[in-house]
Amino acid sequence: MRRLSISMLNAAMLLAVLLASYMPVGASEWRLAKNKGGIKIFIRPVQGSNYDAFKGVTKISTSFKKLLGVLADTPSNCRWMHQCGKPTILKQVSFKERYIYQINYLPAPLWNRDIIMHSKATINEKGDEVMVRLKAAPHFCEFKKLRSCRNLDQTRAGRDFVRITKAQGFYRLRKLSDSLVEVTWQMHAEPGGEVWGWMVNANLVEIPFETLKGLKSFIGRSKNKKIDLKLASR
Repeated sequence: MRRLSISMLNAAMLLAVLLASYMPVGASEWRLAKNKGGIKIFIRPVQGSNYDAFKGVTKISTSFKKLLGVLADTPSNCRWMHQCGKPTILKQVSFKERYIYQINYLPAPLWNRDIIMHSKATINEKGDEVMVRLKAAPHFCEFKKLRSCRNLDQTRAGRDFVRITKAQGFYRLRKLSDSLVEVTWQMHAEPGGEVWGWMVNANLVEIPFETLKGLKSFIGRSKNKKIDLKLASR
């Protein structure tokens, strides 16, 4: 019986090692933090970071093409994004790829943050799912003579902004029917500066919830043009 117990223990340990070898580095379980108004917000810790990641999921009653049109209209994004200001396209590489600047307003006494993001979209073969990957590009404007970058320097002049240098995530749009789209927004960022992790994590749910809530409200009254998927696929 003792030998059997030892054998079972060894087998269990071997299985645990094998399973661990297939787990992504830094992966952990998502925890449902809020479920209200058809919006679900999940939170999970990130290995090596004091700040949690979030994932928001909701379904929006609209057409796939119209929702794409709203997301592609960068200058209007802050009409539905939470604590957002001055969204600007710094460079349009192609229809699917661009560099974007925006401000993230934080409550006093914290300093506001700003960020330059690289945004790149991919569309699956069926044309019913779009993935927009986002990643911080803090050095994009260095040594560039773009007018948009010069204007950015004027925007930041005399203001106490902290530049976010580490952030990555994505938007995923999945067509469920001609009038229903599932939206997933996942993000993790290091806010920079002196901000306690517990303070950010305690208020993290509000950002994706209010943003997706704002998107659902805005889409109903939006007059944005629908996106031609043939054009978007280029």
